[in-house]
Order: sequence, then structure tokens, then C-alpha cells
Amino acid sequence: MARKRALFLVVPLIVLVVFFGAFRTSRHAVRMGDVQWVTAVRGGARLPVQAYGSMTALTQKLLVSPVPAVVEEIAAPAGTVVMKNDLIIMLSSPRAAQELTLADAAVQKARLELKEALLAQRMDGISEADKLKAAESEASLEAKQSEAMKPLADKGIVSKLEMLRQEAKISTLRLQAESQRSRVSLLRELDASKVSAKQDAVEQAEVLQAQARHNVDALAVRAAIAGPVQDVFVSLGQSVAQGEKLAQVADAGHLVASLKVPQTHASQLAVGSPASLSIMGRQVPGHIVRVDPKVKDGAVMVDVQPLRPLPSGVRVAQSVSGDIQTISDSDAVYLPRREGMIPYSNAILYVRAGQDLMPRTVRFGAASDAQIEVVSGLTGGEEIAANLPATADASRIRIER
Repeated sequence: MARKRALFLVVPLIVLVVFFGAFRTSRHAVRMGDVQWVTAVRGGARLPVQAYGSMTALTQKLLVSPVPAVVEEIAAPAGTVVMKNDLIIMLSSPRAAQELTLADAAVQKARLELKEALLAQRMDGISEADKLKAAESEASLEAKQSEAMKPLADKGIVSKLEMLRQEAKISTLRLQAESQRSRVSLLRELDASKVSAKQDAVEQAEVLQAQARHNVDALAVRAAIAGPVQDVFVSLGQSVAQGEKLAQVADAGHLVASLKVPQTHASQLAVGSPASLSIMGRQVPGHIVRVDPKVKDGAVMVDVQPLRPLPSGVRVAQSVSGDIQTISDSDAVYLPRREGMIPYSNAILYVRAGQDLMPRTVRFGAASDAQIEVVSGLTGGEEIAANLPATADASRIRIER
């Protein structure tokens, strides 16, 4: 009795196996015209890469301390919107004030010495010129007297010895006049050199005075551009060294998105590549204006400039995301995207092999609305049956005409 019951159970199972086997065999053939063929292509695609970052100012100005000083007042804390030349920080420096006082005194002293040199030049010139005129006049007078004595000498009234003495006196006076003339010339050159040196001293003192005055004026640290104060790096009463960072002002009118792109896509980034920014619920088109040459923390920084006005209220350091259209890798393989092709996932596709369709596991990468990257499983030129989904237990399918 038990044996009959076992046969009663086995026979229906055999019938079912045979029936489904026959049904499955019938499904292992498709007509060529019923298949939607899709061909894998190599290169020639632009796929978006997701990136995240924040808005930054295209133009930023860093304010530093001009001299060693103490922070006396913070007139514009971080976040304050300022105009150009508005006061940001007021510094105090007794040393800078003392240097200006000393520089003012040095300029006054140099100018006084220049006036004295000019006065001495005029006085020396007048005195020596008078001496030259006196010597020339005396020599001229004696020469005229000698001319008057010649007729008397010819008549024997004046002796020849007297005439010789007169001529010797004239020669001596003329030598004295010539010597005085040389003295006047040398004295002029000497006085001009002294005056020039004093003028140089005045100019040098004025340069130092201007620098000292600039250092005092620069204690009032002002905005170099209009925009929000992005950061203040000091606190009230803090001592700062020369060149130490004080604050940073950004130009809020010209913002760019600084985005982090995975380093695996670094070779596919280029200035001018299109991008789409997502900020405050709006999509704003843009393009890459800078690609950082360095890799940091596994990412490459790129700056994307918006091509349309940003939503009202966008601020510096505000979070932003974006899709960047990368340059196609000439060795990468792509498929026209179909429903069910999910980026960065595995799928089993039927790949044409002569007159057969063979199931194969394919790994997808990045994707756009129109294309999807094939990381592995396909080569350029291979065809897949896009309208025949496959499963893990899929087997070969025959293609019929």
C-alpha cells in the first residue's frame, strides 16, 4: 500500500519536470526582429561626476599688520558687510608713533641744514667775487698807469728801472686776479657739492618720514574691497607681529563654487568643462575655471563659475553640490542607458555571440541621462539584447531568423 502511494506522488512530479523542461527549452530561442539591439561604444561620452563643496569668493583680500602692534579695536567683526576703505581693525603702536616723531624732527633738521648751506653758498660767492673784482681793478689801474709812463720813459723823465718795476707789479696783480678767479670757481663747486649733499639728506629724511607716517596711518586697517568680512583672526588686546594675519574680506559679488571631485576622475577634469550647481533648491549652470594641480584627502578641488545669477541670499561658505561633465576616457566603454541600468551596480545582460545570446555579468560606473559607463564585462563593439532581462540562472538563447 505504501509503495502505491509513493508511485502516486512521483509520477506527477516527473510529468511536471518534463512539462517545464519543454517550456523552458521553447524559451531558449528568439527571433532576430524581436530583439532591441544596443551596441557598446568605446570613448566619446561625457558623464557627470557628483561633487560637493562650498561657495567661495573669486576675489579675497587678506589684511595683515603693518608693524608690531596691539589690537585696540575690532570695528567690523566677521560677517559684517563693509565698503571699500571702511575701518576693520584699529591697532596701537607707541613705537610707530615715536618713529614718526623722530622722522619729523629729522626732516626739520635736514631742511634747516640745507638752508644754511644755501646761505653760506651765497655769502661765500659774494665775498670771493668782490675779492676777484678788486684784484682785477687794481691790475687794470696799474696797467693804465704803465701806459701813461711810457712816453715819459721815452723822453728819459722816467727811468727804465721804474718802468721795469711797474711791469713787474702789473704781472703780480694779474697773477693774483687769476688765482682769485680759480678760487671762486673751486669755491662754487665745493658749495654746490655741499648743497647737493644737504638736498639728498632732506630727500632721504622725507622718505623715512613718509614711511613712518604710512605706518601710523596703516594702524587703521581698512577694507581693500567691498564685501563681507569673512574672518577675523585676532582678538581685542592681542599683540601682533609685523605681517601677521588680521582679517580677510571677500568680494560677495563674484562667487564661485569650490567643489571636491574624487581623485579617480582627476585626469578627466579640464578648465571650461560644463557643470550644474545645486544650491538653495535651484539648478544653476556653470563651467570649470580652475583645477587644483594637487590632490588632497583623496580629492581634487575645482572652481566652478556660475553662468547665471545665483539665488538671492547665497553667502560665502554656503554648502553647494554639483554635477561636473568630465572629459571622456578614450579607453572607457559606454552603453546607451536603458531602464534598470543603475550606476555603480552589477547587472546580468545577454551579449550576442554569433547566433547566440550569452548571459554575462556587467559592472556599471557613472551615468548620465543618456549613457552609462561600463567598468567591466563588455568591450567596444559588442551588442546586448536590451529588452531581454536576464537572471542569475539564465542560460544561452538561440537567435533565429
